[in-house]
Parts: sequence; structure tokens; C-alpha cells
Amino acid sequence: MSRLEQAAQNAVEIRNLTKKFGSVTVIDDVSFTVKRGETVTLLGPSGCGKTTTLRCIAGLEEPTSGFIQIGDTLAFDGKANFELEPEKRNVGMVFQSYAIWPHMTVGENVRFPLDIKKLPQKERRDRVAEILKSVGLGDYVDRPASQLSGGQQQRVALARALVFEPSVVLFDEPLSNLDANLRDHMRNELQDLQARIGFTAIYVTHDQREALSLSDEVIVMNGGRIDQVGPPEEVFAHPKTVFTARFLGCSNIFKGRMSAPQEHGRLSISVAPEMTFSGRHHGDEPSIGTEMAVVIRSNKIRISQSQGVAEAGAQHFAGLVESKVFFGSYVEYGLRIGGLHVKADCDVGTPYNVGENVFVAIHPSDCLVVRV
Repeated sequence: MSRLEQAAQNAVEIRNLTKKFGSVTVIDDVSFTVKRGETVTLLGPSGCGKTTTLRCIAGLEEPTSGFIQIGDTLAFDGKANFELEPEKRNVGMVFQSYAIWPHMTVGENVRFPLDIKKLPQKERRDRVAEILKSVGLGDYVDRPASQLSGGQQQRVALARALVFEPSVVLFDEPLSNLDANLRDHMRNELQDLQARIGFTAIYVTHDQREALSLSDEVIVMNGGRIDQVGPPEEVFAHPKTVFTARFLGCSNIFKGRMSAPQEHGRLSISVAPEMTFSGRHHGDEPSIGTEMAVVIRSNKIRISQSQGVAEAGAQHFAGLVESKVFFGSYVEYGLRIGGLHVKADCDVGTPYNVGENVFVAIHPSDCLVVRV
């Protein structure tokens, strides 16, 4: 595919984007593309640069350098000293606070972008009615915005962002102000709406569940840089760095050194005196002695009371239960294995108690070896 053909498929193209506030660099040479109809999520902790990146795309922050193109429209080119006004970028934005005007009705809030564009009155009414029906608020057009629940306000903000048919919709942590049950419900509604309407979206969140469930592609950010990019399943199953592994919920991360290569892409990593893990590794084989880390998800660790209950092919260790915490759908055990503190998630009703000696099985296929 030629460069022109690729560009035609892209809704957003970011190249070498950098943003500094004084001497502090908050976005550091970030590049990525978003294809038309896709949802791409910027995932990371507070201060990683994800929201600033979103604001640069929207035109609410001026980048220090780099390149931004939205569809066929050049939005920013640092080399050419060009910056397009925000209102000309054809982007919709859903803010964390929703930014709903309480003195207006639902219909007036949603119609506002069309009023700015001075579209014919009938077209404004038709578009507002259609988009409100799409988000499940078809009967709310005349309701005062001050009488809406948090979930309804979120839908109004989404309808307002979509009503003028933007090239891309930017979401800045739109579900973070909702309670857990409503957040899950709205996340499902967003998935359904995106599937029906097919809008292009860039979504910012620090919540891995939102990122994994809503995205065609996840961009993990750390310290203003991109740490890893890929489809949700790939990023979750194969984190390439300790940071990405930890941010995506891997609680067992043990640093060590490469001690020997094995067959089928596996490596032996010495993590403590007389303790070695065998794990899978993606990428070039490191040399012996290279500092590496072993990543093990807590739900992949098996506990038994008898050494005879051994799993074929697994690595086996003697352990001691140091803590036990009930989390409703599972129990988290804190184990000591040699000099390591290990977390294991088990089914509710497992019989292990604090202070009990147990046997632990960890299969090499459940151990991922990454560079430090």
C-alpha cells in the first residue's frame, strides 16, 4: 500500500509530537496513527502525557514541535510554523466533566455545535432528534439539563460531540465520574454505539478495563513516551516492558538475570539464590547475564496442600501462606516462596490458611520474560 493510500485510511496522523511546559517535557516525540472507524486508547497513569496529547489534537494546547493531520486537514506542522484553529479541525470532544450547560435544555446543549455552524433550522432539528434517539434520549429534547443524572449527562455530551459528524471524537476519561455499576453500563453502551455509528475515536483513560474492552488498539504511555502499542489482546498477553506489565495488572514481577536459553523461545532467569524461573520470551535472545524480569499473573499460580498434586510440565516450589484477602469473586493469597513474595488468586472457598505450608505450581508458559 502506498503512502497516499495509507493516508486516505487514516483519520488521525501524529508524527514526532512534543510538548514542553518550560523546561518540563510532557510529550516526548510521540507518533501514531488512527484508522477511520477505529477506537484507539491512550492508557497510562496521571502525568504520563495522554490528556495533553489529546488536547494538542483538539487544538486546546499548542505543541512545541511535531505534526498533526486530521483526515485530509493539516492541523499542526511545527516545521512550517502552522497551527489550525480548534473550531476548524472538525473534532468532537467529550470531557471528563461533560461540560453540560445547566441553563439549557438537552436539545439546546446538543444543538449548540450546529448553531455555531449556522446550519438551516430544519437540519438542526432533524440532526438533534436523530442523535438523541441514537443515545437513548429521544424523549429528552426539552428536558432541562439540570434535571439529568450523571449517566444521562454523559450521553448528552456524547450526542453533542457526534451531532455535527466530526472526523474524530476525543474522549478525556468520560466515565471516571460515574459509580462502578454505571461505568460498566456506559462502557457497554459506548461499544454498542460505536458499532452502530462507526465513528472514529481517541480515548484517554487510566482504567485498563476501559482500554481493553473499548479499543481496537491500545497505546500505553509512560513519562510522555509511548511504552507499547498493539491490539488489546496482544498488549495484555505480551507486555514488552516491566512498566506495561505492572500497569496492566501483573502483580508478580521479579527481576533477575538470564542464566540459560531453552527450547521453544524459553529462557531461564535466576531471580534469587537457588531460584530460577523458566519463561517464554518474545524478541531477540539476550546474552547470558543480561538483566531481565519474570512476569507472572496472579491467577496463573496454582496452590495445593499436597506435593503429589503436581501439574505436568510446571515448576514446583514450597511456599508459606502469609496473607489471605477475600475479594468477592476470588481470594488473594500472599505467599512466601524462598525469598520472594508472591500473590496468587484462587477460587472462593479454597481451604488455605495464614501460616500454612503449601506447594506452588507455575507453568513456564504462564511466565513471561521481559527486559528491564
